[in-house]
Amino acid sequence: MKIMSQNIHTAVRVAILIAASTVCVGAYSTKLSAATVAATFAEQCYLAANSAQQNHEQMKEGVRNCTLALRKDPKAKKARAQIYLNRGVLNKNLQQPRQAMRDFYSARRVGGETPALSINIGNVHYINGDFERAIEQYNKALGKNHPEVHKAFLNRGLAHEQMGQRQEAIQAYVAALEINSSSRMANERLKALRGDQTLLSGTSHGASVQSDNGMSAITNAMFAAAR
Repeated sequence: MKIMSQNIHTAVRVAILIAASTVCVGAYSTKLSAATVAATFAEQCYLAANSAQQNHEQMKEGVRNCTLALRKDPKAKKARAQIYLNRGVLNKNLQQPRQAMRDFYSARRVGGETPALSINIGNVHYINGDFERAIEQYNKALGKNHPEVHKAFLNRGLAHEQMGQRQEAIQAYVAALEINSSSRMANERLKALRGDQTLLSGTSHGASVQSDNGMSAITNAMFAAAR
């Protein structure tokens, strides 16, 4: 079921916390190893995805650095999952949902299923107006041992609102707040819905789904859209 509203914001705000590959520059080394060169590109990829102030050209440069990192060190499995995810975030922000989806599925293929990837894939479906499929992905992230799983509930609530499903949206926001009572968006949306405001399709004005790209299952730290 797809119910589009002229007020739907197709840009997803991404709060990103990415653990870049460690840059290990040898002391006074005159020649960098392939792994170090790859780590440098990976760091630039990370920095681009991590910044909320990137313009179009800077994001495109970030995508190029991600691609170079993948080419320079193809054997680094864990790093590749991170880089694919970061490139997917950049492509999503560049309004390239197909490329973003390919990157997210590549990250999943290399690094396995994670709540972060499910949320990001769900966000692409949300952007495309396919709210039922978005909810399916958000549901995959639920019940997992992940510190920011409340964002899956929050995003599910936003999707239910877009579908005109008031009660389901309320339940999702309540669940999000039970995990993280400081979620401003969940509080605002819940207050609006419980204030007996008539809910029509697309009344979540200005609300954008939040991303969570942490890949704690395969790395030592969270990386990508998770605060």
